[in-house]
Amino acid sequence: MKLSEMVQRAIADHAAASEFVRNLDATMAIWNTKEIGVKVQAIRAYIQKHVTEHFAHEDQTIYNDLLAADPDADTFRIVTGLKNDHEAITKEVGKLNDLLAQAERDGDAPTTAQLDMTFRILLGRLQRHAAEEDRLFAKLAGR
Repeated sequence: MKLSEMVQRAIADHAAASEFVRNLDATMAIWNTKEIGVKVQAIRAYIQKHVTEHFAHEDQTIYNDLLAADPDADTFRIVTGLKNDHEAITKEVGKLNDLLAQAERDGDAPTTAQLDMTFRILLGRLQRHAAEEDRLFAKLAGR
């Protein structure tokens, strides 16, 4: 896969994440439904595809190719920061998964309130991360 195709895939994933966030309020309403188990599975599937698999693709392919295409110190600094973000966000995803399991099992209001807050924080962090990546992609595309 060419670098431009890889970057396009990453940007498409970012667009999907932005669409998800735009619909966040409707998504948050699920914590108060009787179908929470189905909704939790949908959120887990979303996280697997748009966070876990996306990060693995970037870490294993895109970042290495970006550094090969533009090995300057600024690109290295940005990529290092993005990789560090991946580690921190992955830890947050682990916390979210623990809360999802607890909400699914217990369905109590304190758990769902904490889940709502944790999920919103995670999505905000993902948006900031995607914006930083998009700035790097734009920089490289302009060369």
